[in-house]
Amino acid sequence: MRLAVGVGFCMYFFMKKFSAFFIPLIFCAAVSFGQTKPIDSHVLPDGKYPYWGEYKQTKFEDVRPAEWIVGDGVRDGWDWSLPPKVKPAPNSYSTFYRTGFKHMRRKISELKPMPFPSIPVIGFWLNWKDLEPVEGEYNFEPLVEAIKAAAEKGYYSTIRIHTAATSFAPQWLFDKYGVQFDPNPEKKGDGMKPIDPAQPEFHKRYIKLIDAFGASGIPQMKEVKGMYVGYSSYSNGDEEIGPKGKNPDEFPHVIERLDAWARAAKGVEGKVFMGEWSDYGVSKGFGIRRGFVEMYLYFIPAPQIGQYVDKDGYLCVDENSPIIKNNARNGEENEEYELYWASPQGRYRWGKNTDSFNYRYFTSNLRMLQMRTNDVIWNEFTIDPEMFVWVGLELGKTVKKAPDAWCFMRESYLWPNYMKTAANPATGLKNFERWIYQRDSEGFETEPAVKIIQPVKMWMVRDDKRFDYVARTGAKIGFEVDRNFLKGRNKKVAVKVSFFDFGKGKFRIDFNHDGAVESRTVECTDSGKVRTATFFVEADFIKNASLKHDFEIVGEDGYKPTVSILRVVKL
Repeated sequence: MRLAVGVGFCMYFFMKKFSAFFIPLIFCAAVSFGQTKPIDSHVLPDGKYPYWGEYKQTKFEDVRPAEWIVGDGVRDGWDWSLPPKVKPAPNSYSTFYRTGFKHMRRKISELKPMPFPSIPVIGFWLNWKDLEPVEGEYNFEPLVEAIKAAAEKGYYSTIRIHTAATSFAPQWLFDKYGVQFDPNPEKKGDGMKPIDPAQPEFHKRYIKLIDAFGASGIPQMKEVKGMYVGYSSYSNGDEEIGPKGKNPDEFPHVIERLDAWARAAKGVEGKVFMGEWSDYGVSKGFGIRRGFVEMYLYFIPAPQIGQYVDKDGYLCVDENSPIIKNNARNGEENEEYELYWASPQGRYRWGKNTDSFNYRYFTSNLRMLQMRTNDVIWNEFTIDPEMFVWVGLELGKTVKKAPDAWCFMRESYLWPNYMKTAANPATGLKNFERWIYQRDSEGFETEPAVKIIQPVKMWMVRDDKRFDYVARTGAKIGFEVDRNFLKGRNKKVAVKVSFFDFGKGKFRIDFNHDGAVESRTVECTDSGKVRTATFFVEADFIKNASLKHDFEIVGEDGYKPTVSILRVVKL
């Protein structure tokens, strides 16, 4: 279930499900494999997160979109509103619920319609032993019935077949064919006893299983929107796509596995998504799914999914990477927000309390969209209802069809190895951007502002700078709008600026309109709150504009505003 990009993947994978390979020293204490350090040694001193509200679980049936207000004004808090006409992208999916084979009927009976625009999905996580309890006798009919029953309630389906662990595989594999497994005495990961898929007898029967799955017609069902393909792990069974740390395309048995899935998904290859990158799989039309956006600074850089760092330290997106250019399946998981993760049982994965959860949810959602994700697995609740709805409406949108574009001005400090493409590898990693770009230049210099302490030690972050900045301040801040998003004269847009109301003063937003400069002014009152200013304007997005930038935020009379997010909504 993960995409591997070099060393960073190994470390992130460990964190997601406590696998025990390639463990960075800073995180060895996160899992008790006989070491003497306490399991909570990765937890940082308590930080403060005053701008994201209190932790509260909200059921989906109680979720409503943010109200769209047509009119200029300034409101407290963040603003995730979009015009009511905005609908989800047809290739975007939100998995709200998951179920195994035994509980499918009960889970489906409990499904409720979503009171907000979405493309809801239920994930079927199935074990091989339930699908083929007797060799050669396949039990797909209950799954077909469940898929159809879910569709009657308005839900699409995704399918994940677990195979490569003793808890998943049928007993006859061991009794009849002597398939071997790792007893995992140290209880690595989730304590799985994994099976090496390269074993010939396992491999032969796996191929037969996938062929039978294809023959069932399930992959081609219109109600089925995704099928996950993994390999093996100590964590959640079938993860990655081939042997750990190796190029999967160099192994004939991996190629044969991928060929089997291509046969099974003939004509609908785009429904298949892999747990790790494979050039061969991508050539078949398969997508990928990662699974740890909660650690929001991972996969930097990651050229296979279009993530790179430029010479000035800005996190950028290569829109020509095959996953993005082809709008292929590009998945994530953002679902570690249960109380369990702030408990001894959860090894304090995210700290000793839930104080940081809303901040992490906020940041992870923005990173997920920065990566151009179109498929997400969620908890069975949300902790930020309005943002949750907004994310669902953003998933899968291309630059030309997106309802809005935005720039989240932030900064974090990664180890130089992750920043080696920057002119100065010690510089901060800047911004999460989605078709709006902020760059420092002469007269538009900024400084990072509003320090937020990270709740735990993230492996990619420098020991001396385990914090984020979530805004920038400066006398003038310039923004460019991607011309593939907006181009031309007199375009009607809503401009939303989320800022920290620090100090008393005024700033204005300058933009081009009909060849002249227009402005809108915001007064700061030193409330100490996050506030969002909204202005409905007609702006020009042309090369011969009067201003240096499409939008310029300018402090008046020496005032320097502290700005976090600039968002431009098409009208």
